Amino acid sequence: MEIAPCVDKCPINLPIPDYIRLTCEGRFDEAYSLIVRETPIPSILGRICFHPCEDVCRRGEVDEAISICNIKRFLGDTISSLPKQKVFQKERIAVIGGGPSGLSCAWHLLQLGYRVDVFEEKESAGGMPYITIPSWRLPLDILKREMINLVDAGLSIKTNKRLGDDFSLDDLKKEYDAVVIACGLPLNREIKAIKGDDVILALEFLEAIKFKREVSLKKRVLVIGGGNVAIDCARASLRMKRDVSLVCLEDYENMPCFKGEKIKAEEEGVKIFPELGPKELIRENGKIKQLIAMKVLKLFDENKRFSPQFNEDEIKTFNVDTIIMAIGQMADWTALKRGGITQDMLKEDGLNGLFACGDIVLGPTNVASAIASGKRVAMNVHLKVRSQESRVRTQEVYDLISSISSPVIPFIAKRERVKPECLGIEERCASFNEIEKTYTLDDVFLESSRCLYCGKGPEQKKETCPLCLTCIRICPLKGIKREEKRAFLSSQDCQSCGICAGLCPDNAIREDGILLKDKYPKEVTIACFDYPLSDAIRVRCLLSVGIPFFLSLMEKGVEKFFIKPCREGCFVPSAKPYISKMISRLEKILKEIGLTGVINF
Repeated sequence: MEIAPCVDKCPINLPIPDYIRLTCEGRFDEAYSLIVRETPIPSILGRICFHPCEDVCRRGEVDEAISICNIKRFLGDTISSLPKQKVFQKERIAVIGGGPSGLSCAWHLLQLGYRVDVFEEKESAGGMPYITIPSWRLPLDILKREMINLVDAGLSIKTNKRLGDDFSLDDLKKEYDAVVIACGLPLNREIKAIKGDDVILALEFLEAIKFKREVSLKKRVLVIGGGNVAIDCARASLRMKRDVSLVCLEDYENMPCFKGEKIKAEEEGVKIFPELGPKELIRENGKIKQLIAMKVLKLFDENKRFSPQFNEDEIKTFNVDTIIMAIGQMADWTALKRGGITQDMLKEDGLNGLFACGDIVLGPTNVASAIASGKRVAMNVHLKVRSQESRVRTQEVYDLISSISSPVIPFIAKRERVKPECLGIEERCASFNEIEKTYTLDDVFLESSRCLYCGKGPEQKKETCPLCLTCIRICPLKGIKREEKRAFLSSQDCQSCGICAGLCPDNAIREDGILLKDKYPKEVTIACFDYPLSDAIRVRCLLSVGIPFFLSLMEKGVEKFFIKPCREGCFVPSAKPYISKMISRLEKILKEIGLTGVINF
């Protein structure tokens, strides 16, 4: 079995080529359904995921990677509902923590038929995305809408319920068949030497900003840290009209924050100073005056353990009034230890009916990896309560589709990546409004049509191939090769246009066809993917459907066709002459049976 690199790289293993193909066909409900089988929060994920899938997208070998995250976001914002789930298992499961990992675990258990209760200490579920991710990245109404969707789908979320205060682990163990701990890392890490007045902890700062509480922030702000939380703190301070600098231990290229967020921060005016660590905080009359930072020599020892070393003689002095500490997060063990829980007891595959997922198991990670952890734990819980041993599960073995062959790349038409509408720098710095807009309908059609749909091309049925070589002659990418007794379709070079399947005279090459409705209007438009028409029957290439497809539509009530073939940016320009020939043949066939004016081409 071969899969696309984007699917392999996605921590959740979303079926990316499948839902992008459905999106381009205008089948948004089906595309959305594929996503929410794996994650219930596509609108959130479409805004804050670090999209490693795009780093390995094979389209990037041609021009630019597909904007996978923006397509997912469009689907989440457009459909925005989850299928109602039915409870049919007798067991009940408790999940402590309503962040991405806990919600993912609960959603997958709910789909498996379990009654699930999520216990969340805040007034709303959502975890760190709810508490700390700024509104310019994730508006609060988007998050709350997806929490409502989960409740409407059948998930029980008990808010304002804090472990150790409102319930204990022993309480849950008595009432539920399994308990999942997904408490995350809600506490800030600190440096003992940098504390006191005008030293602000990052999570408290971002929460205050998110919920419009008063924050005491003086004119010159220094953020210590290089992750996404640190970048968010810096950008939030900038929006409060402060002079903002950021120092971090890592070198610029290896800062743990998302590259795109780092670039935007600099565009807005944040000054980044990498490879520096705090040496001394200087106060005058109790107020912060300066922070002296020293040069980082290396961060890890020979065993790759975090053990930073500094050159204390190479220093840089920052004149500052306020410091925001954003050097990492840690778990709150207070209530867990009271319940007899230690770190070594928290396992994804469970111990004595107790499971754990997300950051509290993985350490600081990203939202997609946290969601994946919740998904794994849900299956482990399911197998355990069904009296099956979860540890015996084996990972599916697959191969990755290889890079596109160099001779094929010139045959693929170049198309620019579609960029969503964004606020200008001055406008985004003047408010906390969301910066990037969701794709428009035209945007999502144009961007999804750039996808190569890796691994989703036609299948060649070896035993029936007559070796007529039609497919070899017609393939616009010259990607089909002759073998001894058949034509060989390489997943490495196939762009899933379906032309070979449409023109194979012996039906030896087959592709999943378009699902026809029972009835159609008298007039229909059939459009190539290049045309952003939502009310059309959208096809990858007109040659892929062939004349029988048109005749089938006529049997279902169609009397006239408006055909919109490829435009100038067509991904297979060599197909255009063949399309004209096919339409001429179709018109000739219709004329012979007395039908004229049926085709508007």
